[in-house]
Amino acid sequence: MDMFVRKLDPTDATGAFDCGDAAMNEYFHRYAKKNQGHLFGVTYVCILPPSHLIGFYTIANTTIPRAGIPDELLRGLPKYQDLPAILLGRLAVDRRAQGKKIGELLISHCFDVCLQMTTICGARYVITDAYQSAGAFYEKYGFRRVQGSANPGTIKMFLDLKVVRAAIDLRGKEGIAH
Repeated sequence: MDMFVRKLDPTDATGAFDCGDAAMNEYFHRYAKKNQGHLFGVTYVCILPPSHLIGFYTIANTTIPRAGIPDELLRGLPKYQDLPAILLGRLAVDRRAQGKKIGELLISHCFDVCLQMTTICGARYVITDAYQSAGAFYEKYGFRRVQGSANPGTIKMFLDLKVVRAAIDLRGKEGIAH
């Protein structure tokens, strides 16, 4: 499949997208473009040419409470109560494209965008409120659970962007294309 990821365009038709989750579908159909227009979040879409939207993710700026991060990861950091982060607010793949590594493509793109963002504004972590069923997906990319997460329907998770940068640097030194 020749596919690519780009920012959601106001002219994109989102109505045919169906990931199997009503809340995710409603967000994508009704709110993704509006939130982008209001500067509340930016949505990126995976396109299968000519114009099939087969996946998306949305990011926004946020903070993570210092109390939710294990002490060993805070050594040497400023004592701010809230630490700068990027919220991976949504990530979904259309039913017809599930099981084809689209989620992996989207999260990899998300990491690249987040690292680019750190060159123009501060952000140390990526955080997400993952569905319980998606926890293992995020854990395989290094996300860890935030201590004291209270929502029973989701798992608040974080990933240190320094870890992402180091992994990309290591791949580059080993001559592996990314």
